[in-house]
Amino acid sequence: MITNGRDALKEVAEKEGRWNWVLVGPNPDVLPLVGGGSGSVEEMRECLAKQEAEQKAEKQFANFYGLLRLRFGSGRMGRTKYVFVQASRFDENAPQEEEETAARPGLKRGNTMSAVRHGQAMSQRGAMEKALLEFVHFAAKIEATSLDDLVIGNVIEKVQKVSTADADLLTMESYLIACEEFRAAHPELSKQLPESAPNEKVMSSLCAAEIFETELAPTAEAAQAIRDDDEGEGAKPSEAAAAPQSPSQAKPEEPARPKYKRGELLFVYSNAAKQWMDDGIVVAVLLESGEHDGLSLPKDSVKVQYNNRRQFKWVTPAQLKQYVRPSKRPVPPLTLLGELLKETHNWISQWHVRYFELSKGYLQWWMTSDDAKNGVVPNGSLSLTGLEMTVKDTVMYIRTATSKGMIYAFDATTTESVMKWSEMMKQHEEYCRKMQTYLTNRATEMEQGDNASSGQGKEKFTNLLVERKRRASLSQEQNAGA
Repeated sequence: MITNGRDALKEVAEKEGRWNWVLVGPNPDVLPLVGGGSGSVEEMRECLAKQEAEQKAEKQFANFYGLLRLRFGSGRMGRTKYVFVQASRFDENAPQEEEETAARPGLKRGNTMSAVRHGQAMSQRGAMEKALLEFVHFAAKIEATSLDDLVIGNVIEKVQKVSTADADLLTMESYLIACEEFRAAHPELSKQLPESAPNEKVMSSLCAAEIFETELAPTAEAAQAIRDDDEGEGAKPSEAAAAPQSPSQAKPEEPARPKYKRGELLFVYSNAAKQWMDDGIVVAVLLESGEHDGLSLPKDSVKVQYNNRRQFKWVTPAQLKQYVRPSKRPVPPLTLLGELLKETHNWISQWHVRYFELSKGYLQWWMTSDDAKNGVVPNGSLSLTGLEMTVKDTVMYIRTATSKGMIYAFDATTTESVMKWSEMMKQHEEYCRKMQTYLTNRATEMEQGDNASSGQGKEKFTNLLVERKRRASLSQEQNAGA
C-alpha cells in the first residue's frame, strides 16, 4: 500500500503505473498523501466530494494539489498527457480567525477559513508546482474551485488547447479507448458495480457490500435511543399473527419463562416500518415487574434496541413470539472508543484531535465525545469493507473499498494504542465480510421462497438487497438487448 505522496507521484508519473491520479496536501517538502487510484477524473472528483463533505462538517478549508495522467488512443497513435490540479474550496463568508487563536499552540479541534486564508493557500501554488515538476512535466493546469471544474470533457478541452501538435488525437473517443485498454490490462484494479457483475454470485456479493455501506452504519455508542411508540392498529409482524396491543393494554397471559438474555441478537418487528429489523439486541431483561420508560411492565419483559441503535422497545413475555425472534447474524467485535489524531489539509497540513468509535464494521469520528453522545452526525464514517492498512510507528494509514480513493492517516500516539486500534480494525473488517455473506445467504433464502413459506414476513436489509439485485439484473438485460 502506498502511504506517502512521493511514492504516489512516482506511480502516476510512470506511463505504465497502476495509479492514474494522486492528490497531496499543501506541503512541498513532505507532500502528504491525500488520495489516489487507478480511476481517472471521475474517481478524483469522488475523492474530493468525500473530502469536501468531511471538511465542511469540521468547518475546514480544502486545499489539495495533484496530478492526473490521461491516456489517449493505443499503439503508435497513443498519447499520454499529465495535468496539474489545484483543488481548493473556501467560505467567502467565514470570519477571519483572530490572531491570538491562530497563534495558540497545540492541536485545534476545528477551523474556519476566510478568503484571506484562501489567498495564503494560493501563495503556495508556485512551490507545489515546482515540487510536482520534479516527477513529471505536465501539459495543462487546472484550478478546481468546485466539483464542476473536474469533468472529463472540460479537462480534455484544456489539454487540447495546449497540445497544438497532436490535439486531433486527444479526443473523448480516444480517451475512452485508452481507458478500456487500461482496464483490460489491470482487471483487478477496476471498480465493479452490480450492473457489470459476470454472474449472480458476484452480483449478490456486490449488492450486499452496497447495502452494508449505505444502511448499516451504527449511531454512536452513547447516543440516546428513542422508544418506538408507533404501534399501529392491525399491524402484522407475520402473516400468521397480528401485532399485539401495547404493553400497557395487553391482556394478561401466563408469562413465558425468559427466552432471551442480555446481549442476544434478534430480529425485531417494527410496526412503523412494517417489517423485521435484523439488527436488534437485548439490552435489558427485567428481574421483577415495575415502571420503566413510562410503561408498567411485568417481570421478564425484554428491552430491545434496533434500527442501528436509533430505537428501542419493551416486549412483554406474552409478546415475545410476535415481536422478536432469534437472529443468526454474526456477533460483532467489541466496540473501541477513544481519541486519535487525524491528519487534515487546510492551507497547511495539520493533525487534529478527534473522537473515534470503531463499531459494527464502521470507523466513525466526531469533533468531541459530547457530539457523539448528543446524536450529532459524524464528521466522517467509513465502512471497513476491503480494508488496506499500513502501520508506521504510531500512525495508521488506511483506505477501504468505500473510501473513494482517500487514504486516511490516524495517529494513536503510543505503540500500545496503535496495536490495539489496528488489531481491532482487522477484526471489524472480518465482521464486514461475515455480515455481507450472511445478508447474501438471507437474500438467497428469500428469493427461494423460504421466508414466504414460513410466514416470517419482510426483512428490511434482506428485502433491500433483493430489490437491488432485481434492478441490477434488469439493467443487465436492458444493456444486452440494446
